[in-house]
Order: sequence, then structure tokens, then C-alpha cells
Amino acid sequence: MSLNECREKCLRNCSCVAFANTDIRGFGNGCAIWFGELVDIQVVRKGGQDLYVRMLASELETKKTSSSVVGVIIGAAAQVILGLVLIGFYVIRSKRRNLEGFLNEVGRLV
Repeated sequence: MSLNECREKCLRNCSCVAFANTDIRGFGNGCAIWFGELVDIQVVRKGGQDLYVRMLASELETKKTSSSVVGVIIGAAAQVILGLVLIGFYVIRSKRRNLEGFLNEVGRLV
């Protein structure tokens, strides 16, 4: 059984929590499916197999939502900084014009 067939078999069963392609003697022709809790999991240092854990769509959306919130915050902060920089340029430009006008007046009086 291929990995896609194993996946489809797991998705068709509401109790399935994980699946893996069993690699018996290197041929990879089986399918292991877990129901309930993952109780027979082992840590394999070399040559291990992939275990695909089924997650609720709501768990995945929470991760997407938190990353989009971070994006909105960063975007808003960038806009505030840009606004402050533009205000700073405007203030400096206004002061420079006032100073030039003052110097012109002083020049006329002298």
C-alpha cells in the first residue's frame, strides 16, 4: 500500500490519529494506523520512518491566525514609523524656511 493510500484510509476513519508507511525489509509496502492515543511510539536515531499525525483543522487555523496577527502588528508599526519620519521631515523643512525668511529680512535691514 502506498503512502497516499494509507493517508486516505486514515482520513476516512474518524478515530485515526496518525499513520505511517511501514518499511518492512526496505520495500515500504505496508500501512500502520493509530487509533486513540499514540502509545507505541519509539525514538529511532538512524533510518527511522516518518509518522504523520492527523490534526484538527482548528489547530492549524490557530497557527495561521497568530502569524497573521504578527503580520498586522508589524505592518501597523511600519506605517507609524513612516508617518513619524514624514512629520519630522515636514517640521525640519518648515523651520528651515522660517530661518531662511528671517535671514532674508535681516539682510534687507543691514
